[in-house]
Amino acid sequence: MCGLRSVCLGLASAWAVATVAQAGDTVYYAFELDGQRIGHAEIAADDATFDGQPVRSLRTTTVLKFGMLGTTRTITRHATTLVHPDTGLPLHFQLKQDVNGTVNHVECRFADQQVRIWQTDAAAAKGEPQEIAIVPGTRILANNDFAHWGLLAQAMFRQTAKNQAEFTVFLPDTANTESLQLSRGEPVVVRVGESERNCQAWQLAGAGLTILIDAQSGQFVQMNLPAQKTVVRMADASVAEDAAETAVPDVLARHFAQSNVVFDDFLRITSIQLKVEASLIGEAVGQDEATLQTAMQEFAGQRQDSAVSGAFTVRSHTYEPTTPIPFPGSPPSEPALAAYLQPSAMIESDDAAIAAKARELTQGVSQRWEAVARIADWVHREIRYAIGDTPSARLALEKRRGDCGPHATLTVAMLRAVGIPARLVGGLVYAPTFGGTFGQHAWVEVHMGADGWIAFDPTTGEVESLSATHVKLFEGMGGVIPARVEVVAYEPPNRDVPAQTPGAAQTIHWELAKDFTYTYTQGGQRIGTEVFRFDASTGEGQPGLQLTSQLDVTAQGRAVRAETRIETDLRALPRRFARKFDVGGKQTTIECQFAGDTVHVKISGATQMTRDIPFKAGTYCFDNNLIASFALIASQFDLAPNKTIELRTFHPSTLQEIPLTVRVKDVKSLRVAGTDVACFECTVEPIQNTFWITRDNRLVKVDAPGVVIELTK
Repeated sequence: MCGLRSVCLGLASAWAVATVAQAGDTVYYAFELDGQRIGHAEIAADDATFDGQPVRSLRTTTVLKFGMLGTTRTITRHATTLVHPDTGLPLHFQLKQDVNGTVNHVECRFADQQVRIWQTDAAAAKGEPQEIAIVPGTRILANNDFAHWGLLAQAMFRQTAKNQAEFTVFLPDTANTESLQLSRGEPVVVRVGESERNCQAWQLAGAGLTILIDAQSGQFVQMNLPAQKTVVRMADASVAEDAAETAVPDVLARHFAQSNVVFDDFLRITSIQLKVEASLIGEAVGQDEATLQTAMQEFAGQRQDSAVSGAFTVRSHTYEPTTPIPFPGSPPSEPALAAYLQPSAMIESDDAAIAAKARELTQGVSQRWEAVARIADWVHREIRYAIGDTPSARLALEKRRGDCGPHATLTVAMLRAVGIPARLVGGLVYAPTFGGTFGQHAWVEVHMGADGWIAFDPTTGEVESLSATHVKLFEGMGGVIPARVEVVAYEPPNRDVPAQTPGAAQTIHWELAKDFTYTYTQGGQRIGTEVFRFDASTGEGQPGLQLTSQLDVTAQGRAVRAETRIETDLRALPRRFARKFDVGGKQTTIECQFAGDTVHVKISGATQMTRDIPFKAGTYCFDNNLIASFALIASQFDLAPNKTIELRTFHPSTLQEIPLTVRVKDVKSLRVAGTDVACFECTVEPIQNTFWITRDNRLVKVDAPGVVIELTK
């Protein structure tokens, strides 16, 4: 659950990195996360002309490649910046960005007190520009455009007698301006290749960021972001040559802290006590401790700069307005609320499409809270959850997808567009990811007059009530890297789901060493098969079973291939799991070893990650499009009409525990591979499947949303 702009290597952050080279030179930088290479940049400088005047041209290519919760993200940015050769002030900027095949273009033209900016995707016409007022002397700072920090470095270098530097910068990725305050630090010796550079350190206020500038030339040499474990350092041309061979880490894993308690339904939690140690990044750094005390939440501990450490008590709330506020009515006039009615970075409430959709959704509404609920509900239903590249509200509406960041910014933008004060907030929330973790998350607060700020979550769909696993740590565009989260107490307790099905058969009625086939159909059309078999095994010196499966499915033009092996004991409880995916030519392998109370997970391929996840004894294992894993589990069911079976399962593809409830109905006749067979009809929640299981526990058909899987031979 991520997407705030300070996360994911500055993909949507206000801070980028770069240098200025001499005309004809090319300068290179390596981008490292926690000591691992995840990208590089190269900057070429030339003399050129623009509008008949001599200019300096800076051409930047930035390539970032990293994992995001098991998927690979590749970002390529090609940008050209034209600046005045004497002052370094921007005249023109042009960007083409490609994120996993999605292409966007940005163009800016600068005048003394105005920027005209065009933002389009690959298929859109250029259209009319957005015009933004700027103050004279405004500089440029685009995301991950390393040349722009080099321009700032040169400007700071010229201020040799000063210990403070302040700049106003225009951010093309967010189409707004910000003020930067930097303070001179201590001299530092930095090794670049085989040589050493004497550098001057400068700290950026409120960002936990240090840049190092060559003390003789003013050239940008290095940037350090300790809270994000990120370093950008000067390098040579080999960083570009080696990029294709470099394995990359999963950048989101560090934003999740393992929970000592695995909740079977975290949305039901009404109160919780936790001990938290975390680092804050982005706008969260340096915020007042008052942000940690809310109507839902109490905090006792310390908050200093980027660090939060202490105890939280959070209680869920169900909101009903004490005094209904008319809508639309007049916008609040309190000065303190003025900023929460205006557009801001990533919250484009003045965008015509956002305003039109907000008015459409609230047409006929007479009270503010009803307007809030309508907008939040629409965002929850219509914006498909997907790990995003930017939390821009405008892009969330345009693409109709995004993670918690886009869900929250779009909700805030639409509320502001119809005169309702709203703000983005963030912190930690419990998620089943990685077997139960507290991870970075964004949600929304809206001002409800005398009732003050009321929190709700458009991502999870919690509007009238909000679960107590939401731990607020900051307001605005920020991020959090949790070091430790310990659950001390909580209510209500977990459901009593048994470790394994009582009366388990401890046998299997499938013929061993024989191939079987499930056929997948969609809309009556065959889209692929899963060929599987069961064999006897002697893993760990004990008798058991081995399931092997080969999946070959093509749906909506995308080919999915998977080879899977699961080793279990005779009760179908897992010992080892290994699965190799090939989706559209991109390969990923997930390996799990189950030992005692832990499952050790290793993800390899384009994305690299290892993690130990809590695991309860007696938990089964299933995965996406691996119906044979359900066939193995169903072989242990003690079936009878009107019976309910509760079981725990582990899902390797999302690294989470998923409790399943199987409700057994009456026996019905079903035609299987040309033969009529008596089967129990079983509904399975929360995965919304219907299983058809024979009296001898063979799973012969699955009705899943949009897909039917049948045993055909």
